[in-house]
Amino acid sequence: MIRVGIIGGGPAGIAASISASRCGAKAIIFERTKSVLNKFVLSGGGRCNISNKNISADFYNGGSKNFINNVLKGFRTQDILDFLRDIGSSYFVEEDGRIFTGDSKDTSYKLIKYTISLGTKIYYKSFVEKIEKIGDSFSVRYKGVESSFDKVIVATGGKSFPETGSDGFGYLIAESLGHTIIHPLPGLVSLDLKPNPFAGLQGVTIEASIYLENRSLGIHETMSGKLLFTHRGISGPLARNISGRLIRLSREKGTMVYLNLVPGFTRERLDMEIQTEIRTSGRKKLVNLINRFIPDRLAIRILSESGIPPERVLAELKRDERIRLVENLTNMRINISGSRGFKTAHITTGGVSCDEIRSSTMESKIVKGLYFAGEILDVDGLEGGYNLHWAFATGFIAGKSAASLK
Repeated sequence: MIRVGIIGGGPAGIAASISASRCGAKAIIFERTKSVLNKFVLSGGGRCNISNKNISADFYNGGSKNFINNVLKGFRTQDILDFLRDIGSSYFVEEDGRIFTGDSKDTSYKLIKYTISLGTKIYYKSFVEKIEKIGDSFSVRYKGVESSFDKVIVATGGKSFPETGSDGFGYLIAESLGHTIIHPLPGLVSLDLKPNPFAGLQGVTIEASIYLENRSLGIHETMSGKLLFTHRGISGPLARNISGRLIRLSREKGTMVYLNLVPGFTRERLDMEIQTEIRTSGRKKLVNLINRFIPDRLAIRILSESGIPPERVLAELKRDERIRLVENLTNMRINISGSRGFKTAHITTGGVSCDEIRSSTMESKIVKGLYFAGEILDVDGLEGGYNLHWAFATGFIAGKSAASLK
């Protein structure tokens, strides 16, 4: 019987153990904390957004799109729905495509119960100190003990929520075995602005668009969604979804970020709208026109940022004021000064380079018999169940491949 050592008891590690055990292997999970699926229990605010009906590489960053596509073809949405039925977990699909199990603790319990029923052993409080390839097998050292395995799957997670056990140690293991690490950074995280033109507007939520540009790199990207203003900057789904990409690109010279507070309008269209209102309703207060599109508090702030008194009526609006106002509403330049870091980041961007992994098996191209799964890889998804789907997809593929005699 093939012995498969799995480092990490998160969703990728549990998925790998189930897949390997189903294929006849002896799977042993090494979990450094006193419980498994720690971060999984927190997912979706306890509701467990496990996947999405709309799975494609378009919702992921990091490794090449071909690599991501190949993995997703190997484990589709229907595969995870079939698996949920296997473990006796109910699920429901929301209108936007997000798939929830309803209770992450209950799903966690069923996952653990199921993998143990297949023969998986879980060693708790077992910090893996070293993995070494010796001949055709691996030596795994933990608690001063060395154990031998035919195959090893590294599923230690990234660096987000370090209190759950994912503090980035897996990157050291990967490097020690010859792998390249794309510098890990926080992802799905709130962003700080400096200066913060929205200071004092915390709690205000709007629909907005963020435009990311780096001409020298040929990058021109737009993302839309709900934006929440905080005392330090911006949050909400839009800010979190673009954060990983933005934080990484902000290190590149020439990266610029723009905010459109009225995403239904271009500069030209909004300018025409205001000019039309000037001709037809010249005595109307400008702030009353602007708060047709954005909340009153934000409208007053944008007028202030544009150097326009809040009591100004449309007929008195000067041309240069109108140009500044339109620019601030549709194309405001913002400066990202940082983020709240790994302690609040939902996921990690960066990780083991996908160029060194076979997408069909998750096996290392550098070390035969070594596999990687989950967040440790240089792939991260948007909000909406994409990251948990990635964890299960890579875990199932890695477990099945590791159980093979090849």
